[in-house]
Amino acid sequence: YDEVWGQSEALGWTLLDVDEEPEPTDWNICWSDVSVALERVMRMTRMQKINHFPGMLELVRKAGTARNLNKMLSAVGKDYKFFPRTFMLPADYTELKKEFVNKRGNKTFIIKP
Repeated sequence: YDEVWGQSEALGWTLLDVDEEPEPTDWNICWSDVSVALERVMRMTRMQKINHFPGMLELVRKAGTARNLNKMLSAVGKDYKFFPRTFMLPADYTELKKEFVNKRGNKTFIIKP
């Protein structure tokens, strides 16, 4: 994210090293390439902003999103059926194979590596 650093410097912002000991507390924006510890989020003040939050990988990765949507569908039922049937491979291979031979319903599949 060289562009983020370049624009920050162009705006005259002071760049801090979060790995510094003790960790700086006088910041407004924290830009991170990795997940952020819950402890850091809990120490944030009202005006501090961050581009990641704990647990976000469950939302932004396809596998995590599919797993959580399927869990909610099982828990809530048809009221939560707003997304296409999702298979997690290799665990759901048998169910996916059944869909291919099933003569009813939609035969369009979206496959993501």
